[in-house]
Amino acid sequence: MSSQSKAKDYIFYVHIAVILFFMFGFGRIFAPISTLTPLGMQLLGVFIGVLYGWTFCGILWPSIMGWVAICSTGMLDAATYIKSSFGNDTIVFIIFASIFTGVLKESGLTDFIANWILSRKFCQGNAWNYSAAVLMASFFTANINMLAAVLVFWAIIYSTAEKAGMKKGNAWVTWMIFGVGCATQFGGLVFPFHMVPLVVLGVASGVTGQEINFLQYMIFAWPTAIAAMLLYIAMGKYFFRFDVSELEGMDFDVSDKSKLQLNARQKIGAVYLLLFLVLLLIPNMLPEGNIIRAILKQQGNVGLTFILLASMCWIKVDGKPFVSIQKCAAGGIQWDIVMIFAFVLPFATLFTHDATGVKPAVIGMLGPILAGKGELMFIVLILIMAGVLTNFANNMVVGSITVALMNMVAGSLQIDIMAVSCAIILIISFAFATPSASTASAMCFANEWCDKKTAFKVGILYSVIGIIIFIPIAYVLIGLIF
Repeated sequence: MSSQSKAKDYIFYVHIAVILFFMFGFGRIFAPISTLTPLGMQLLGVFIGVLYGWTFCGILWPSIMGWVAICSTGMLDAATYIKSSFGNDTIVFIIFASIFTGVLKESGLTDFIANWILSRKFCQGNAWNYSAAVLMASFFTANINMLAAVLVFWAIIYSTAEKAGMKKGNAWVTWMIFGVGCATQFGGLVFPFHMVPLVVLGVASGVTGQEINFLQYMIFAWPTAIAAMLLYIAMGKYFFRFDVSELEGMDFDVSDKSKLQLNARQKIGAVYLLLFLVLLLIPNMLPEGNIIRAILKQQGNVGLTFILLASMCWIKVDGKPFVSIQKCAAGGIQWDIVMIFAFVLPFATLFTHDATGVKPAVIGMLGPILAGKGELMFIVLILIMAGVLTNFANNMVVGSITVALMNMVAGSLQIDIMAVSCAIILIISFAFATPSASTASAMCFANEWCDKKTAFKVGILYSVIGIIIFIPIAYVLIGLIF
């Protein structure tokens, strides 16, 4: 084993020791601070340990140890905790919605969308038109499957760079790789069955008791997500002004002509995607007392997803089943997302319980900052806080925590927590300043084609400018839509 490998192993075990110390030792060794009770100190230690683990060691095992640590406080037993986490219908929906999007990927629908957009005449003969088309194509592909968008369009960028004689670390290539990361981030916002909106809105629903209005969310998400992508493209052309001279005169038609016609499987996938969206949205569009609304509400999002997945198994194409649920479940379920939500949702309720003393501590800490502030300033400060924190810690985690904290300190202000949560989802998506800011950011920084200096410049400036521009836009839109 090389000395470098030994050093990495040593650091890894140091991280484990730090995590376990905070989870099981911090609250038992140190005296309570501020208004926190001994129980509150223990839960604070669990929270710090889990957050540290998510940042340095991944999602899965720190979340599991977080459950164990919470149960060790005596606040509740493991069976009760599991019921409040995996028994939550949002977690079940995450699992089966992941299977559903896996089915769409297996049908080849994402390949059709990518190739159709790249075959348009708009893409040909102009390097910036081609760049914009690739990024917007990855955005629309990510609407269905975020990972598929990354794999398909990074491969296209590599191919284009090699044809042009560009080397690894080229500034345009780095910007494009980051652009696909942005596309997956914002493309994953527009439908509420993707991970970040589903988790953050789920936490908002859990702490407030409000029902999630998917139609209102999508009306907010679509224009803002597209505008965020247009900002990224405009910054590349007019702000960074990357050199694209090596691309001039190239044939940019990288589309696969054999994939420009919908086959039977893709048509079925498209129909099911449309049905899925309609069934999610109709309950919020129909009036109270409508029988169709009542039936759909009775089934809920989980029941409707069950119906669609079950009916897919009845269909055969060329004598073969349209889908293998087992195969799509094996490759489609994002267990990291399931585990993080299974920890965050019940923890948000436990952490703010009166027995912990957390509420008065948080109010005492943030009170002087927010005291005397009206609704506008309160929301702006909350969004700024989320925007800053999200560039140093995982955006989904920051979003969930921000919603819980906002619910605690809103006080007498007439704040629509669910509406502001939608704005938070948008702002925490400008998370590219550091590798730890988001999953997309981590993937981009780790890409061997990326120049790290250019990556930091693009990530930091886009995140900062995006947050500054979109906070007022988000505030205006939630006022108009909600």
